[in-house]
Amino acid sequence: MGVMSRWRSAVSAPKLPAHAGVSKQRVDKIAAEALTRTSAGSFPKLTTLVGGKRVLKERPPLVVRVTDEEELEGVRTGFEAYKTGLRPELRLLLDATS
Repeated sequence: MGVMSRWRSAVSAPKLPAHAGVSKQRVDKIAAEALTRTSAGSFPKLTTLVGGKRVLKERPPLVVRVTDEEELEGVRTGFEAYKTGLRPELRLLLDATS
């Protein structure tokens, strides 16, 4: 199976308890919790509307806008170094989106 096929593969919900060795109630509880932690749910919390466009909410010191070109190059270099430590399929996904 290729990288993207594995990434997108899924186990149907009715078969999950048998595959995971847990009860249906446990799977239902985990699924309900997971639905509250989606990127769609995070998007409004992490961004704000400015001039009709979504921008990240700044929360110094963790979330700040990089405006200095030298600092931006440092962030890019750090991100490239971070990607080298990832599993190949995750690195492939990040490279495809950048």
